[in-house]
Amino acid sequence: MLGICLGVARGIAEIHWERVALNLDDTELPDHAGLAHQGNLIVPDGPPAYWSTLPIKRMRLGLQAAYGFIHVPDLIEPKSGAAKPTPGLPLETRVEAIELCLKMARDPASSA
Repeated sequence: MLGICLGVARGIAEIHWERVALNLDDTELPDHAGLAHQGNLIVPDGPPAYWSTLPIKRMRLGLQAAYGFIHVPDLIEPKSGAAKPTPGLPLETRVEAIELCLKMARDPASSA
């Protein structure tokens, strides 16, 4: 079974791989329900953190060959009146990167 969690990291323009996932729900920004969770455990009886079992090094090398817990950049969307462009990636690039990571995670012999 394969499980990959994705999160949007604003202010970055490339894919980031997480080696450790903290068992902590802690943010000042509200979620989609409008709630800001601070200092709550996600899994109350779980460990403080979970190590990733994804082939992170291979995923990173595979993406570099193609174009240069995983955080994806925010979407690049034209914003009228914006003083400077916001870092991010187009949706197509994000999807392509995630599909490549999934392929490499499912097939250890895959070289992208």
